[in-house]
Amino acid sequence: MSFGLRGVLTLVTVLVMFVVTSCDTSEAEGTVVSVSPAEAVTLIAEGEAVVVDLRSPRAFAAAHVAGAVNVDASAADFEERVARLDEGATYLVYARTAELSAPAADKMVRLGIERVVDAGGFGLLAIAGAELER
Repeated sequence: MSFGLRGVLTLVTVLVMFVVTSCDTSEAEGTVVSVSPAEAVTLIAEGEAVVVDLRSPRAFAAAHVAGAVNVDASAADFEERVARLDEGATYLVYARTAELSAPAADKMVRLGIERVVDAGGFGLLAIAGAELER
């Protein structure tokens, strides 16, 4: 069976379209929005989002954003804890660094959370003026 160049190109195009549309429909319907530390401080002050500290319980105990809840992104039960969250609420998340918060925020959306705001790293939130608790 010979497809020729035109047949191969058509087949590749169809496969690419299938993969792209499959990815779009298999992803959760939620979104992750990244904000600057200053924007995050404003959102926290407005009180419209649940603030989630993705760091370890030890780091959380040392200091955290006032009113934050601790859901350790590196814990074995992270998926179970996310599953217990209200899917329709807005969650503002931060970790030790933005490089750690972004994958966890994406995972939360894949697990069914509709709106996740990625505020990046804890240190930058503190510098931007977020109220802290110890």
